Amino acid sequence: MWKYLLSMLLAASACLIAPAQAQTQPTWTFSYTGFQDADTMQFNPNYRIDGFFSGSDTNGDGWLERGELTRFYWNSYSYFENPYTGCNGAWCRLDDFYYNLHTGQLSFDAQSHYSDIATLSSTRTVSGLSIVSHGETGYWPPFYISDSMWQWTGQTQFAISPPPVDEPPMLALLPAGLLAAALLRRAARRRRSGRNS
Repeated sequence: MWKYLLSMLLAASACLIAPAQAQTQPTWTFSYTGFQDADTMQFNPNYRIDGFFSGSDTNGDGWLERGELTRFYWNSYSYFENPYTGCNGAWCRLDDFYYNLHTGQLSFDAQSHYSDIATLSSTRTVSGLSIVSHGETGYWPPFYISDSMWQWTGQTQFAISPPPVDEPPMLALLPAGLLAAALLRRAARRRRSGRNS
């Protein structure tokens, strides 16, 4: 009997939590602050880049992956919009993305590229490693060329909101607990009526 009640409790919990997740798809905002200039080897504690992403863990494995995202914004570009509008006229590509909902571990590989008659620029970010940028400007040679690489270090600060959650909210499980208590009372009444008959 207790196995049956336990299965009912788990099923009720899933039914109560799933509709709430389907109604609102969460959005996380994040930032990295403090990078090292690879050319000068100087650490800039004030250099900060912000981003955000939206999605849902459709397979329930505790990870948010590239195929489960609906939005991703990083370094002034919105990657899931039309590449000639959401990326401000640039071409964008998100090659990899993983976010652990329980530990807060975030990993991604994002690229953007822009060019017109007088400008060419490209940036690639591999989180935890580096942000590499290349730019060329000018209508005819010699072009002005700029290159930069900013590196993550042990001093780079990561922040994300909302923070990771290890366990489901207790309030979400309260109705399931009440249902389990009702099932236990019903089972007890049936046992008593069976003995009296």
